[in-house]
Amino acid sequence: MKPAVIVPVETKSRELHGKLFQALHLLREGHPVLFGEQARLWDYIDLIAPAVYLDKSVAATRADWFKRCRAMGHEVVSWDEEGLVFFDAWLYRKQRIEPKAFARVARFFAWGEEQREAICAEYPQYREKIALCGNPRFDFLRPELREFYRPAVAALRRRFGPMLLVNTNFAFFNHFKSPEEVRQLLAKYPINDEPGYMDKWIAMHREMHAAYLAMVPEVLAKFPDHAVVVRPHPSENHAPWRELARNHPRLHVESTGNVHEWILASEAVIHFNCTTAVEAYLLDVPAIAYRPKRYPRYENRLPNALSENAFSLPELLAALDGRKTARERGVLWTEEQDKIAARYMAGLSGPLAAARITAEIAALAAGWSPRPRGAGQRGLAAAKRFWRVHLHEFREARRPADGYAAQKFPGLAAPEIRELLERMMEISGVRTEYALRAFAKNCFWLLPKRKSP
Repeated sequence: MKPAVIVPVETKSRELHGKLFQALHLLREGHPVLFGEQARLWDYIDLIAPAVYLDKSVAATRADWFKRCRAMGHEVVSWDEEGLVFFDAWLYRKQRIEPKAFARVARFFAWGEEQREAICAEYPQYREKIALCGNPRFDFLRPELREFYRPAVAALRRRFGPMLLVNTNFAFFNHFKSPEEVRQLLAKYPINDEPGYMDKWIAMHREMHAAYLAMVPEVLAKFPDHAVVVRPHPSENHAPWRELARNHPRLHVESTGNVHEWILASEAVIHFNCTTAVEAYLLDVPAIAYRPKRYPRYENRLPNALSENAFSLPELLAALDGRKTARERGVLWTEEQDKIAARYMAGLSGPLAAARITAEIAALAAGWSPRPRGAGQRGLAAAKRFWRVHLHEFREARRPADGYAAQKFPGLAAPEIRELLERMMEISGVRTEYALRAFAKNCFWLLPKRKSP
C-alpha cells in the first residue's frame, strides 16, 4: 500500500474545497488520506503511523513542529497558504520563511515563479526542493471547474439579488483576539528587525478599517437597488461590521461558504490588500482596490495590479458605476495584467495544481519507506487515541467554547465530505472509489478501494 498522506485544514471557509480536491487526487493514486481539522490532527500526530504530512506553512512557528513530525517517522511536505500575496521579497522571507523549517521539508509546492525566486534570492540551496505547482484551491477558479460553485451562486443571487462584495483584511487591528494577544502572536515572526515596523503596520490597518466603515454606507446610498455584503477576514472581529449593519437593512455580514461563491454572485469586489482581488481577476469579476490613503511600504503589489484602483470615495463610486460584466473579459483585463498573473501563479492552464502536487508526493513516496509498526504498537496507539479523544470531548463539553477556533473551523461531518467529493468527481472527471471512516471529531480517513482505470 502507498503511504498515507495527512491533510490538515486550519481555516475551513478558505481551505476546505482545495484540500479536499487534493485529497481526491491522492486517493485516485492509491494513497490513504487522513483529512480534517488541523488543531485536532496536531493533538493525535504521535498516534498516527508514519505518513506524509502536508503542511500549509514554513514560517517560524513550524520549525519545532516539523522536527517533532520527523522524529515520529513522518515525512513533511508543505506549501505556503499565504505565500501568493506579499509586499516585497525581503519582508516575505522575514515573515513566512524560517530556514530551520524549510530545511525539514522534503518538497515545497510554490504558488508560482515569483514566490520561488523570492525564496531563492536568499536561500538558493532550497531551489531543488521547490516545485512550481500552484494551489489546489485555485483549481476551481479555472473555467472548466467553476461549475462546481453554480448551485451556491444561484442560491446567493436568489437571496440577495444584485450584490456588491466588500472583503476586509484588517486583522492586525480588528482581530478576534485582544491587541495584546495579537502582539504576542506577531512577536513569533521575525519582522521586528525594522524599528517601528509593527506599529506602522497596525496603524495602517486601524486607519483603513475606519475608512472602510465610513465607505460602506456611502456605497449603500449610491446603489439603493443593491445589497452590500461584507466578508471579514477569518481572523477578524465581526462585531464592528455587525454593529454597522444594524442601521442598514441592505448591509449583510457573512462568513459562511467559500469566498469564491460570493465573488461569482457579486457584480464587483471592493478590497484592500486582499487575495480576493486575485480570485476575482481569475473569475472575471471586476475588483476595485479602495486606497484612500497610500502605504507604499506595506501594500501588496499583486492585488493592486489586478484591480482598478480608486484613491478617493468619488473615484470608488465612479468605478462601481462603470463596472463591467464578466462577459467583457477582453476589455476588463490587459495583456500586462495577464503576464503578471502568470508569473505569480502556476497551474492556471495545463495540469491542475492538485495533479501537480500529487505527482510530486508520489515521486517522493516512491523512494520513501515508512518504518512499519508491529501489532503491539498499533494496538497501543489505538488505545491511546481512544482515551485521548474521549478526554478531549469530555473537557470540551465542560469548558467555555473557543469562539475564535469555531469561527475558523465550525465543524466537519461525513455527509458534507461525501457530498463535496461527489460534486468534485462529477465536475472534474477525477473519479475513484473510496471508504470514509471517522478518526476523531472533525477528522476522517479517506481510504482508496481501488484505482480507477
